[in-house]
Amino acid sequence: MKVRLAAACLALGACTEAPGLPDDEPTVDAPPGMDAPPGMDAPVDPPPAGCAMPVPDRQWGSTADDTAGVSIARSGAVHVFGGVGDRPFLERWDGAQVAWAWTPGVGTAVDAITVDADDRIALVGRMLVDGELDLMLADLDAEGQQLRLTTAGEAPPERPFTIVAAGTRRVVGGYHDIFIPSNYVEAWQDPFVFDYDVERQAGTFVRALTGRPDLATDVTLDPDGTPILVGSTESRAGSFVSRVSDRIEAPAFSLPGPLDYIRSIERLADGDFLIAGTTINPIGDQLFGEQDVFVARLAPDLRLRWAQTYGSTAPDFAIDLAVDLATGASWLLGETSGDVAGPAAGGNDLFVIQIDPDGTRGWAAQRGTAGDEMPARIAVDACGTVIVAGASDGPLVPDHQPQGYDAFVLTLGPTGRP
Repeated sequence: MKVRLAAACLALGACTEAPGLPDDEPTVDAPPGMDAPPGMDAPVDPPPAGCAMPVPDRQWGSTADDTAGVSIARSGAVHVFGGVGDRPFLERWDGAQVAWAWTPGVGTAVDAITVDADDRIALVGRMLVDGELDLMLADLDAEGQQLRLTTAGEAPPERPFTIVAAGTRRVVGGYHDIFIPSNYVEAWQDPFVFDYDVERQAGTFVRALTGRPDLATDVTLDPDGTPILVGSTESRAGSFVSRVSDRIEAPAFSLPGPLDYIRSIERLADGDFLIAGTTINPIGDQLFGEQDVFVARLAPDLRLRWAQTYGSTAPDFAIDLAVDLATGASWLLGETSGDVAGPAAGGNDLFVIQIDPDGTRGWAAQRGTAGDEMPARIAVDACGTVIVAGASDGPLVPDHQPQGYDAFVLTLGPTGRP
């Protein structure tokens, strides 16, 4: 497949101009409204190794629809990313302080990040290039300084969901959006994996063309480096877990039904995998309602070891999964109009379920307003502190009056309490 590639700032002090990239240079200035709250300037004692500094609940936004995601590095560093108004952002939060902020400029989005043991960041997003939304890949050092930025794309616009970094390799999973060049649909949503080497500045798309709307929402690597992609498909009437070679292979694990989808996958230290999603199938001990969320453990060959469902009598939807890779414990983020962990506040609430390594449900927490909560990401530190991020059109944080869907960040303690 033909792939457009452009690169800029391939190394600090050695930047090149790339066709189609915006003229304004990425900055590290904190965007308006992101100053620390009064009284939070005094230094605080550092947290234990791998644990995040306490992050206050926050909701902020613009007159447009905004959103936020969150990641916690192994060092305990908290990174918040997303878009507010027409400005995408990536920030490191040290408690209530914004230590640094990076933005690639107007016409872009920051969709997912991964952070290595030295707090270096690889991210994927979207950038407007020659009138089309292409993938944007960037690497930053621990201080938020841009090391390299690359764009790549095909004719249908890309919608990335996740990025995996392994040495100089960057593997992105997502789907090509519906493509209507004139008065007809030339291509429906098609899942893809983009495999890129930052040193060689070369990458390839592997894409499934089915003629039906298909979505891919997460990717990981097996021990030999083979990508494993998850998502949902109308062409096969259900959800899938598939290995990716020179093509997206037939599902090694799947759930039938148009209302089933697999949202997340993580590889554990012992080689097993955890997946999470939404189902109407009785794959666990019981069905709770219209649609339930589930977590399942797969063997290295992707055979099912066990699956467990959770939920309420109302429709429940899985959004993201955080995993302790050493133990297999997990934390499932979702949204519901029911009572997963308390009475519904109205519209869709967010919820978090802590799950033991054998699938047993632990604590659960539910937060909401009279409006709709749209959770996006969950992250957990070494002390068990949970941070969730997303968007809400209700006052999820007291005294905030949203102007639409505003970004939020909420912290839950190790037992689910604020």
